[in-house]
Amino acid sequence: MRYIIRKINWRKKDKAGIPYDFLDIMKYFNKNLKAGKYPYVPRKNSPLTKKEILRIWVPNKKENVGLVCEDAKNKKIVAAANIALDTGIMTITKDLDCKEKGIGIKLTKKIIKEGLKRKIKVIVRTSIFNIPMIKIMKKLGYGNGKLIENFEVYRGKIEKSNYDVFEWIIKSS
Repeated sequence: MRYIIRKINWRKKDKAGIPYDFLDIMKYFNKNLKAGKYPYVPRKNSPLTKKEILRIWVPNKKENVGLVCEDAKNKKIVAAANIALDTGIMTITKDLDCKEKGIGIKLTKKIIKEGLKRKIKVIVRTSIFNIPMIKIMKKLGYGNGKLIENFEVYRGKIEKSNYDVFEWIIKSS
């Protein structure tokens, strides 16, 4: 299959004003969360809602840069990445039913590049158990990252024995 990495399409929206890209993200995110496929996402059993998207995502359009990976054949979003422009914190998710290899590394590389070209210090954090993301960061040349023990955001929100994370802080050179 062919996949396209592009910016969020803010023009195509539903009647409530939610971009269809966000609805696709919500659909795959909630499906994967419910199936227990996102053990490192600090939301536990709290699915995304349209209300949350309208209250937080849509109004913060100018405070974030977002990219999506779209399946060119069926026009559905299979992965998304975001950087908050004020904090530099990067997030990324992928529909784990999409078996295409390489999407995570391509999307991570492009979203980091987007942040750096805006002169933002990009911060990537992931659970020490999230081997796929750790491998991506190593393949991109960022090494192991700094260990942060008992990371507050994860405490009680992921189902693991500890809440340690690796953190990478990436600055433009």
